[in-house]
Amino acid sequence: MFPLAVTLHNLEEAIWLPSWAAGHNTELSWQVTAVHFRLALVFLTVAAYLVTWLSRKHGEQSRWTYLFVAYTFVMFLNVFVPHVPATVLFHGYTPGMVTAVIVNLPVTTTLLALAVQERVIPSLGIATLVFGIPLAIALSAAALFAARLYFTAVH
Repeated sequence: MFPLAVTLHNLEEAIWLPSWAAGHNTELSWQVTAVHFRLALVFLTVAAYLVTWLSRKHGEQSRWTYLFVAYTFVMFLNVFVPHVPATVLFHGYTPGMVTAVIVNLPVTTTLLALAVQERVIPSLGIATLVFGIPLAIALSAAALFAARLYFTAVH
């Protein structure tokens, strides 16, 4: 389920995000070419398949399973940073929003609930790495995005 969800989400972004971003270039703090963005999406999509396969191959309690759970958590967070806030802030569709909410949210929620239920993460230390690092990165990105919007509006 996970690699397919990532594929659908990344396809939605690859198709619509470059032109959407070009139309919002004064409000966005990043500029990236469509080619570079799409190459990054290909890399992330391939990584989803590879990490999922290696996790299944090496089983629970393996580094690959921890990486799989971390990647799943990142995609869960991706619904809330940046898709939902960007859609609210820009008062309209933000590329990736549809698949983030309709596909990624249920898939990642289910997988994370199963990981917790089956105690895939065996210790607090590993849980801190698997969940803490992606959460810290997402919160930092959200804070930087909010600061950029604030300073753009003030100045």
